[in-house]
Amino acid sequence: MAAFRKEVFAAFRRIHRTREKVFAGDKEALAGARSQINKGFREHKRETEVDKIKKLLLLSEEVSDVLETQIVQGVLKEEQDHVNLAIHLRSSVNFNDKTLIPLKNRKTAQKGSPPEEKIES
Repeated sequence: MAAFRKEVFAAFRRIHRTREKVFAGDKEALAGARSQINKGFREHKRETEVDKIKKLLLLSEEVSDVLETQIVQGVLKEEQDHVNLAIHLRSSVNFNDKTLIPLKNRKTAQKGSPPEEKIES
């Protein structure tokens, strides 16, 4: 609907800016997130129901907030006798939840290995 055009474009830009900030330096994550965001907006391109558009705008805002406040990335560095994980926490990250969910590196994960367990800190 034309009345929401500015709001939809603003939401689209905001979520893409958040994606660029959160996944900076990670080409695969940037491309994957870009694809998912674009797909989501494309699926609802012809939506005309006002209530549905409002809900989708709210969802976009919530997704952007979650990305910005709850997603961190780390760089895995394997040494001879140990493994280091370097994590850069942005000032916007809400670190109240102490549950860390480690992910295997992409090469291992692509081979169909099971997901790792949650680690309670």
